[in-house]
Amino acid sequence: MASSSNRPPNTSENYPPAIRVPPGKESFTTFLWNPQNNSFLGRTGASWAKITVFYVIFYLFLAGFFSLLGAVFYQTISYDLPTYTGEASILKHAGLGFRPNVKELVDKKYILSYDPSDNKTTKDFVNNINKFLERYNNQSTSTHRPCTWNEKKNSNERNEKLCAVNWHSINTTCHPNNNWGYLSTSPCIILKLNKMIDFKPIPLKAVTDLPTSLQAHINRTAAPKDAMAKNVWVWCESEDKDVVMEQRSPGIPLYYYPYNNQPGYVSPLVIVRVHLKAGVTTRVTCKVWGANITHKSNRRLTGMADFSITVANTKTPKTAEL
Repeated sequence: MASSSNRPPNTSENYPPAIRVPPGKESFTTFLWNPQNNSFLGRTGASWAKITVFYVIFYLFLAGFFSLLGAVFYQTISYDLPTYTGEASILKHAGLGFRPNVKELVDKKYILSYDPSDNKTTKDFVNNINKFLERYNNQSTSTHRPCTWNEKKNSNERNEKLCAVNWHSINTTCHPNNNWGYLSTSPCIILKLNKMIDFKPIPLKAVTDLPTSLQAHINRTAAPKDAMAKNVWVWCESEDKDVVMEQRSPGIPLYYYPYNNQPGYVSPLVIVRVHLKAGVTTRVTCKVWGANITHKSNRRLTGMADFSITVANTKTPKTAEL
């Protein structure tokens, strides 16, 4: 017979009776706070302290590493000029912008429509041109200077004075006093090459490379060889033979270029006046003529502007004098 000393201990005497807890509640409450080992969310205080220190050091290292990379990266770029310009840039061809701004689009074509006798349809165009020219009227003598071909042209650095653009000296009948022609059937269009950093237009060598009507203008008003060497040209044409284009100063002197993001720089202008008939929609195409300027009309126009003008057929339309 086994002795009483070899009997297993009476568990009921050594441990308190177990308290039955519904399934699920015991595991969740114990996970939140376990009084047996004083753990919160499965971790003791020491464990929480260790993991907190680890992640603080880890994220401080990541922040420092990212800051170091950013500091090195910003040393390689300029805040004034992009890294890639000219042929290395995705912008290889200059665009031609015009004013007034036109919001109306028909078949992806800009339509400039107005009624000379209705101030509501003309004031937006007139105000848009006047607003655009404010920056030209605010050129300061401390930052801009008159430029001519008789002086030695510098490198157009950012710290030198810019060539002033005096639109008042442009040979044109367009003026704020006549509301830029929008009270008549002869509206004015202002054209300019869009800014492209480090872009310098290259003139065409032969006058015969230009449209016939532009050739005639240059031969009539200037020495062709000298004019071709000093200018690129903006010239507008229409398929409507009854439309007369008043283009007295189509040349853009090359001394305005290159553009290097100089503060206060304004693009040179060409002003065209279109004499047309009321009640007819006239398509106008303007192109820049230079050796390194390409004319494209796919998704994005380059080197050209394409728009239509419609003047309402009022009872007594006004026609401006040429």
